[in-house]
Amino acid sequence: LHWPSSPQCLTSRPPASERCSEMAAFSSLLVFSTAALHIAPPAVRLGARSVAAMPPRMLPLTATHSSSRGAHVVMIADEEEIGWYRTLGIPEEATYDQIMDAYISLSDTYATEPQRMAKIDAAKEKIVDMRLRQRMSGELRPKIDESPFEVKPMKRTPIWEIVFSAVRKMVRRPSLKDAGQIFLILGGLLLTAWISPGSAGTCLLINTLSGFGYIYNNGTPEVPKDDYGQIGEIRPMKTGPMITAGAITGAIWVGGFYQAKRLLALMLVPRWMPEIILRITLITSGLIFASLFIKVHDVFDY
Repeated sequence: LHWPSSPQCLTSRPPASERCSEMAAFSSLLVFSTAALHIAPPAVRLGARSVAAMPPRMLPLTATHSSSRGAHVVMIADEEEIGWYRTLGIPEEATYDQIMDAYISLSDTYATEPQRMAKIDAAKEKIVDMRLRQRMSGELRPKIDESPFEVKPMKRTPIWEIVFSAVRKMVRRPSLKDAGQIFLILGGLLLTAWISPGSAGTCLLINTLSGFGYIYNNGTPEVPKDDYGQIGEIRPMKTGPMITAGAITGAIWVGGFYQAKRLLALMLVPRWMPEIILRITLITSGLIFASLFIKVHDVFDY
């Protein structure tokens, strides 16, 4: 507002209409100034991500306002943030381990330069603080494919599939050489027991041990021998196949033993046949079948 400086004008007052127009202009100026202060963003450091997250209508207000102050603040914030990484000599996508490795390496190099160490400490603290705030706000996600603490649903295999798979691995087709050897040894001892019933117990013991050996060794590579036919390798016993072969052999022996007693009790065999002959016949028959068609090593994965 301009008032004349002459004494004559000081004693005179402007008309009422002029005073009203001047007050209205002053009020309008005050209102628009207050609104501009509320609308304009605060002059704080803004990173590139914060500017990108602003609504489209807010960007011109910060970047292309009547003055270039807003764009200058954003540019300084980006350069300052990049400067932290340049101070440590790492890329912006560096992991926490890379940040700490670079900090430790620079600390050892510039341990005798206090000013340089102050810049390095400040850069490290700024980067770590920014990463922490990003993690807390959800902007930064950990790069983990599978969490070790995540409970995963267990895939249950039906019991019949397990049994069918085990049976399929245990069944084999014997070669003519194996079949001839099994029938020669086990069948020959059975025939010896029939001819000489007194030696039936010994023949039964030998057949039981031989049957166990055949069941255990089925499906394994042939043992190498030297020029004189002697075994040139001693293989250690494997616990799983050994227990399985022993269980099959024991089941055949127990089944043949009680089946012989049952047949004699029901009088389904001739009275002249001794129990030991019937027992060795049933047990040897089961051992011959198992020695021909069963293998136990493929069931276990090594």
